[in-house]
Amino acid sequence: DEVVVQISLAIVGATLGFLRFNTHPARVFMGDTGSQFLGFSAGTLAIIVTQKSNTALSPILPLLVLGLPILDTLWVMITRIRDGYSPFAPDRRHIHHRLLDLGLSQYEVVTIVYAVQLGLILIAYQVRYAMDGGIALLYILFSISVVVLMNGMKKYQYHFHRIPQMERPLIKFIEYLRHTGLMVRVPMNILKVLIPLFLVVGSLVSGRVDRDVGMLALLMSITLLVALKLKRIPFYILEKVTLFTSAASVAYLLESSPGLVSCCERYLYLLFGVIVILLAVWVRFSGSHFRLNTMDFLVVIIMVFLPRITVNDDVSWGTIAIESVILFYAIEMLMLEGKRRWDLLRIGMFMTLSIISIRGLLF
Repeated sequence: DEVVVQISLAIVGATLGFLRFNTHPARVFMGDTGSQFLGFSAGTLAIIVTQKSNTALSPILPLLVLGLPILDTLWVMITRIRDGYSPFAPDRRHIHHRLLDLGLSQYEVVTIVYAVQLGLILIAYQVRYAMDGGIALLYILFSISVVVLMNGMKKYQYHFHRIPQMERPLIKFIEYLRHTGLMVRVPMNILKVLIPLFLVVGSLVSGRVDRDVGMLALLMSITLLVALKLKRIPFYILEKVTLFTSAASVAYLLESSPGLVSCCERYLYLLFGVIVILLAVWVRFSGSHFRLNTMDFLVVIIMVFLPRITVNDDVSWGTIAIESVILFYAIEMLMLEGKRRWDLLRIGMFMTLSIISIRGLLF
């Protein structure tokens, strides 16, 4: 149903724009009107999809698609009524409040909620054509498990961060690396060389470069050089946009080279896996103000499903998007830590743009 898809995408776009400033520590907050609109929209669209657009789907499926919000609402209202309060009275009985009371941080709570809800959506997709009774039983078992688990932890006063850390050799070794700064310097120094090298080599070995891509690279190079000379134009923003564009262009050129992909795809995936590990280690142990939040967790979720996107048989746009996002995070980190006027990243950027422009305009 194209109408449902368009409405869903519009709501997702608006919600992500809001969530960018609602992530802890939040600068804007959503009231009852906004949350009711989102809940009503999600429920209505789920019903339309399962009972109108595709009648082969189980009509019980929205129970799993909206599993955690439904459980949270029913649990809170039932306990309020049981204790003699209004079902609409504000309190700290919601699932996220209970998780906070167990000693988890805001980031940990939101990540758990995202992960559980994502799991329910994946299960819903797998059982979308199953019998109604089976789906209902599955949701009931899930709800009972959550209620019993959380009530049990509350009863026995379980606290996540009271567990003493075991003095194992591996933990001691990691602590040694952290205190000496190796867990920060080593990933940073490797990425300082690896990212510019990837951009330059990728622009050299990739397939044919179109003329318009070469012209764009030339214009970006000239614009950056002028901005760097004048020192009045917001060079940092221009440089970041240019680096992101260059990274996405190299990822596209590599993925659109059939011969290169067939022989080197495995090594390319290994390279990006190494970049992700280096980024994760640096973010975990650095004292920089570069911090990931729950918005980045959503980006990771989207990246997991992007490989399913196929526009034609020649180019995997999902893979290009994943590689681009990984490069964006690495470039953001390197720019944050960059101190010199002409570091390897900036030199690599101009070399990449020069190579792309020459190949696109002259060959």
